[in-house]
Amino acid sequence: MQAASLPARYGWHWIRTGYALVMRQPMPMLSLSVLISLMLLLAQLTPPFGPAIFIILIPTITAVTLGACRRIDQGEGMALSDWNRPLKEPGVLKRLLMMGILYIALGLAGGVLIFLPFMDNLATVVDSLTPDSDITPLLQALRTPVLLFAGYYLLLSALFWQAPALVLWHRVALLQSLFFSWIACWRNKLPLFLYGLCWAALFLGVDLLLSLLLGAGIPVQILGMLQAPLMVFLSAVLYCSFYAIYTDIFERPVSEDAAA
Repeated sequence: MQAASLPARYGWHWIRTGYALVMRQPMPMLSLSVLISLMLLLAQLTPPFGPAIFIILIPTITAVTLGACRRIDQGEGMALSDWNRPLKEPGVLKRLLMMGILYIALGLAGGVLIFLPFMDNLATVVDSLTPDSDITPLLQALRTPVLLFAGYYLLLSALFWQAPALVLWHRVALLQSLFFSWIACWRNKLPLFLYGLCWAALFLGVDLLLSLLLGAGIPVQILGMLQAPLMVFLSAVLYCSFYAIYTDIFERPVSEDAAA
C-alpha cells in the first residue's frame, strides 16, 4: 500500500470530484447529509453524552459515506438497505468504534495536558470578571492554549483522516491505519492545505452572500429556508470529496463483487 504524493492543485480537484459524485446520484447523498445533520443536532441537544457519542461514531459515519460514494462511483444504485453494507464485513464495525473511542480519548487527554498549565491564570482572570467588565483579558489568556490545542488537533486529525477507509478496504489493524493516514497526510500537505482553504472560502462566501441578502432586505425566514438546503448540499459535496481524496492518494478499491 503506497500513498501517492500529489501536487497542490488536487486540493480544488477533490472538491470538484465530490461535486460530480453528488450530481450523479443527488438524492442518496443529500439524504445522508440530512441524516448526519440531524444526528449532530441531536448530539448538541443532549450534552455531555450526545456530543461524546457522536464523536465516537465519526469513523463509522465516515465509513458509511465512503461506502455510498464507492457504489455511486461504480455506477451502482443506492437503496436504504445499502447504507450499512460497509459495516457488515467481519471486524470492521468493532475497529471503527475502537477508532472513535481512541479519537475522543486522545482529544480529551491532549486538551487536559495543554490547558492544565494555564488553569491558574485562567482562574484568576475569570474570578476578576464582572457582568460589565471587558472580556479582552480572558481572550488574551485563552489565546495561547487555544492555539496550542488547534495545532495538536490538526496533528490528531491527520492520524485519523484516512484511517476509516484503510480499515474498511485494506483490512489493516487500527494502529497501522493511523500510521498510514499520517504518512498520506504528510505527503499531501500542500493539496490538503489548499483543500482546507477552498472549503473555508466556500463557507465564508455563503455566509457573506446571506449577509448581503439580509442587508438588501430579504426576510430572515426566507434566508433560513435558503441556507438549510444549501448547507446540506455543501455538506454532501464535502463527504464525497473525502472519497475523492482517498482514491487519489491510495489505490482505487476493488468492487464488492470482485472482492467476493
